[in-house]
Amino acid sequence: MHRNCLKNNPDIKRTLFTCEEARGRLDIVAGQRWPSFGIVSSYFRSPYYQRLMPPRKPGGAITYTYGIVETDLTFAMPLFNGGRIKGEIESAEYLQESAKYCLALVLKELTYDISNVYYKILG
Repeated sequence: MHRNCLKNNPDIKRTLFTCEEARGRLDIVAGQRWPSFGIVSSYFRSPYYQRLMPPRKPGGAITYTYGIVETDLTFAMPLFNGGRIKGEIESAEYLQESAKYCLALVLKELTYDISNVYYKILG
């Protein structure tokens, strides 16, 4: 009976979800300490000819096109952020601990409620 109550209780499922969410938030925040790489691409189509680059010399060849493709590579390295990332990591750790304590409290309350109902049935 106790196992069924633990398995089917919505409060426990909600609290377990909160614990997993706090763990994921901690991983996301801790990942901000490391460098990040990115790539961004875009395509622009114009109804008019667009010059790709300025001519290099007078009378030189000029290339025109309808479409322009652009690609950017990005690199970000957190050098100095005033302790923001460290503070966010500590906050996420505290949220994770709080979620664990809430889970323990919900388990204790559920065990008490099950025992209380059981002894009321007996008595």
